[in-house]
Amino acid sequence: MAGVAFWGLVKPPRRPEPTGQFIDVDGLTVHYEILGDGPPAIAIHGAGGNLRDWTMGPAREMARTHRVLVMDRPGHGFSDRPAKDGERLSVQAGLLRKAALELGFEGAVLAGHSYGGSVSLTWALDAPETLSGLILLGAPSQVWEGGVDKIYAVTGNPVFGGFASSLLPRLISTSYVESAISGVFKPEAPPEQYGPRLGVELSLQPPSVQANAHDIRALKAQVRAMVPRYPGLDLPVELIHGSDDLSVPAPIHSDKLANQLPRLSAYQRIEGAGHMIHHTQTDALVTALTRLSPAS
Repeated sequence: MAGVAFWGLVKPPRRPEPTGQFIDVDGLTVHYEILGDGPPAIAIHGAGGNLRDWTMGPAREMARTHRVLVMDRPGHGFSDRPAKDGERLSVQAGLLRKAALELGFEGAVLAGHSYGGSVSLTWALDAPETLSGLILLGAPSQVWEGGVDKIYAVTGNPVFGGFASSLLPRLISTSYVESAISGVFKPEAPPEQYGPRLGVELSLQPPSVQANAHDIRALKAQVRAMVPRYPGLDLPVELIHGSDDLSVPAPIHSDKLANQLPRLSAYQRIEGAGHMIHHTQTDALVTALTRLSPAS
């Protein structure tokens, strides 16, 4: 068992301290950070993550030319989750949109990665007038075959999911976490110390484990309802997707979405790239941001 530390066999993993500020939206707290100066841009993180996924690298590159807002999605990091319908994309998008507008990010370019891309797509469909452009990075946008992984089925179960979500963080090993991080980046390599810099303990807090499971379990049905709305999206959109993305395969999602959008600005399908393209292909993100920014 050398080199394998089991978190929380005595107690759950310790939660890191917040790195940003807080804003109240409809009685709920949203945790956010603002970086840089210039035209407004917003970035939304994916499943099982928090705003640190952006601030450790990609958002800082964006902030060289833009004022960038990053937020923890409801129920993740340090943002509150609504007691009802917190797994709904429209609810998450609505809360983040209200926070962004109150913070002065009207007319921003919105970038969303993975599940955060689905939230961003919902935001754009519901309120395109609040944005100047949309960037989707490895985002689920189409109905796929099959269900969810067993771990989400268990931790998101309405009967015993709370117990499972409390137990899971006490059993997961550091080697398992490292393997999971490596898997989501494949075939590319994660940045050095990605887990510690992300504050992976935040993702292993029982409420976040359960929130993430509910998000994933509810995603497919919501995407199904969104698909017919895509031809009416009156907003310039850029798609960025890795050809070797194993988490959200490009042929199922962005390849199809590219033909459904009336104002597709560009589709960067990057050969040999995996799922975490905002980290491994940051130049593509910055290029898209530059094209869509009104000041460009």
